[in-house]
Amino acid sequence: MKNVLVLNGSPRENGNTKKLSEAFITRCIQRGFDVKKYNIPNMNIDECNDCGRCFEEDKPCIIEDDFNLIAEDLVKSDVIVFCLPVYFYSIPGKFKMFIDRLMCFQEGNKNISDKLFAIISCCEDKDMSNFDGVRVPLERLGRDFGWILLDEILAPGMARKGDIENTDGIRRAKELADKIV
Repeated sequence: MKNVLVLNGSPRENGNTKKLSEAFITRCIQRGFDVKKYNIPNMNIDECNDCGRCFEEDKPCIIEDDFNLIAEDLVKSDVIVFCLPVYFYSIPGKFKMFIDRLMCFQEGNKNISDKLFAIISCCEDKDMSNFDGVRVPLERLGRDFGWILLDEILAPGMARKGDIENTDGIRRAKELADKIV
């Protein structure tokens, strides 16, 4: 059985990004995968303070917050799916703080390679280059950790809640789950 970790970065309840992630999760469960989902905006995650004490106390980070809980599941996962909207051409702030904290695996010389990862993202603008602020950092993160990019589901023109219903996004999110073997 595959362990799938879904990291949702959208603070908007029932927004387009969450609808895509829920379609993906539902299909994963139908396929018998074990799915863990975290809504990063609702969690207590502080910013990295670059203390250099990663893995010093038998946990990824010495900061006492929810990051270590997610990090444990990240280590156990076979597939990691980043679900986040584009906020002003970039990664939403709270999610970026989470991404920065992943540095502990490099600083602590912990191997978390041999994973698949995917990106699900929505953007208000229709210009696909607006996804670069999300895509490029996550692709580089995956490359640095030795992960294999499974796919990217990018949905432009998502200005209002529910806009995703008028696209092929839900179908594509389900098909992403079907690509996991």
